[in-house]
Amino acid sequence: MYSGIITREGIVVANEGDQNGYKLTVASDVCSLVKTGDSVGINGVCLTVTEFDDQKVSFDVWPETLKRTTLPTIVSGDKVHVDLPLKHGEYNGGHNILGHVDFIADLVELTSVEGSDQVKIWFSLPKNFRDLMPIRGCVSVDGVSLTITDRNSEAFSVSLIPETLNRTHLGKITKGDKVNIEVDFNSRHIQDESGVLSLNIPDEVRAEKVDSQEEWALASLKKGSAALIVDESPERTEVAIVVATEKLTEEVLTFAMGMARSGCLLAVENHVAERLAIPAPVVNSQLDEEGRRYLVQVRDREVEENDFSAKALLKSIEMFHNVEYSVGDWICPGNVAAVQILSSEIDRPRNVLEGAIGLTDKASLYPSALCITMLAANGERLSKDQAEAFATRFELPIVSLKQALS
Repeated sequence: MYSGIITREGIVVANEGDQNGYKLTVASDVCSLVKTGDSVGINGVCLTVTEFDDQKVSFDVWPETLKRTTLPTIVSGDKVHVDLPLKHGEYNGGHNILGHVDFIADLVELTSVEGSDQVKIWFSLPKNFRDLMPIRGCVSVDGVSLTITDRNSEAFSVSLIPETLNRTHLGKITKGDKVNIEVDFNSRHIQDESGVLSLNIPDEVRAEKVDSQEEWALASLKKGSAALIVDESPERTEVAIVVATEKLTEEVLTFAMGMARSGCLLAVENHVAERLAIPAPVVNSQLDEEGRRYLVQVRDREVEENDFSAKALLKSIEMFHNVEYSVGDWICPGNVAAVQILSSEIDRPRNVLEGAIGLTDKASLYPSALCITMLAANGERLSKDQAEAFATRFELPIVSLKQALS
């Protein structure tokens, strides 16, 4: 997934093919940062590197992508936005973008904002995506993370400040131009069937509160409720909301995803990945030089690629704790990401993901857990004080990483 904070651009060297597929080649400074098989975002579209040298990188663009995006229309000499995937634990100054384009929009109106340097742009909005694009919600336009400033029955608007205009090509597009749009995937699963936000955990899955936070957390996981883990280190504080996947329900998943403001991330023990025969980096144990893991999305084969509803997420999550699933039951890309947790005997950094597996182990549950890093409204990680306030507000147990791993 990507942040949508564009810091690089590329120039199209070639884009040739037919309805059966294109080969897109882009000159960009990412060449020294990627290898064959890596993902790169081009104008908001997640593509896989097939060839590269020290000056340019190439991608195969297949019919489904050609149909859903503007990539067939770009030509040699065009400038494109280039974005590299986020790594787990990396600060996200925008919002989580998958690179899976939902629809192509037309620029219908462009005006200057009176008394400021802002430019307000209106894009066409298909009816079936209207409810997923609330005012002040997030949207990706050609891979740029933006805020929806206004909306009507047929269009939505974004307001661009000078910095965005300078860093991207959005300030150069004109009426009638087409762009790639990806709705904020969080908006897909924070609504139940009636459209009402799930702002709490159902009473029937809550465990009775006890004095010991650790005992309360284990009892909560056994019933299907959530717990918080706090990793407080000198470098940073990380807070995660944790639920055992075998006990997970649509209501609790909706609560966790909506409150965490982060993507659907799972922690699974090593033998789970082996059972499913999911290779790195899909369920990935590989760390970069800063100890962060690379993430790739997977899904149940029966789930449509762009279905991020709570029901679809649960279907994909089930394969990580249902032993009847095997290698033929999953596909990539998808709607959930999993991180493989290796044996505690292997010397490696321990964080909230290992803590989540530690709690499921103590609770005698299957070693697979929803484990989502919680972010504040400003995009920063929750502090310990904020975590304690959240736990008090929603009556959730809170444990330290040391307690979870002990």
